[in-house]
Amino acid sequence: MNPERRRFQELHQRGLTLVEVLVALSIVTVGLMATAVGFQQATTLLEVGRQQTTALFLAQQRLEQVKASALWDFDGLASTKFPPENPVSGYPAYRREVEIGPTAGLAHTVRIEVTVTYRPATTVRTAPSERTVTLATVMSRRR
Repeated sequence: MNPERRRFQELHQRGLTLVEVLVALSIVTVGLMATAVGFQQATTLLEVGRQQTTALFLAQQRLEQVKASALWDFDGLASTKFPPENPVSGYPAYRREVEIGPTAGLAHTVRIEVTVTYRPATTVRTAPSERTVTLATVMSRRR
């Protein structure tokens, strides 16, 4: 029998030991666990990003509504009341508030500030603190 064939048969008959199988299984298990944790973190971060984008959208939406009303009646803007929304209609996890006031040192201007508050997603069982998104702008009377 030729030497190459004999070597192939020896390797083929030898197989794997129990220790080699356990080491390989441990490496595969660690890799799968790391992948599972990575997927969990990615899912949580996607949800956090979605929530922050929604809060930003809600703030921008109200800011545009206030700016549109200022175009029609700038003098009445300071007395216009936008009641706090708790929760925002269609978005039960979000609260929204609008503050309109004079701008210090600038005549015929108002400062508009919209704040949206929400509780972020988390994988931890403890209650997370609330987060806020605030958009502000200064408007002046058109001449």
